[in-house]
Amino acid sequence: MSKAIALAGLSLAACAEPGVVEQINTAVNADHPYSHYIRKLNAAHGLKPGEAGNCTDIAFTKKAELAKAGIHATMFACNLTTGEGHAFLLLDDGRVLDNRFDEIVRYSEAGCR
Repeated sequence: MSKAIALAGLSLAACAEPGVVEQINTAVNADHPYSHYIRKLNAAHGLKPGEAGNCTDIAFTKKAELAKAGIHATMFACNLTTGEGHAFLLLDDGRVLDNRFDEIVRYSEAGCR
């Protein structure tokens, strides 16, 4: 099997420069404080630098930053084991970018029920 064919099956996130996804996740978490009570009406393009937001706002901000790097991510929502609704990003390879964690976790570790 050629290298090109083998790489064709990998997601863009897996082919991206090592650490790009992690850097974006950590930087957005550090720059945007979480606030349960804030919901921006037009956060689809991301929050402004230093602006607080809820989990959806923060996930949209990460999605916009990943898109600039050519990485696709899907918005995902679930009920946490606490019963609270929560939004985060899911990469094609099953990794999760979540405002609750600076490290990238697998979906099975995200606390969804």
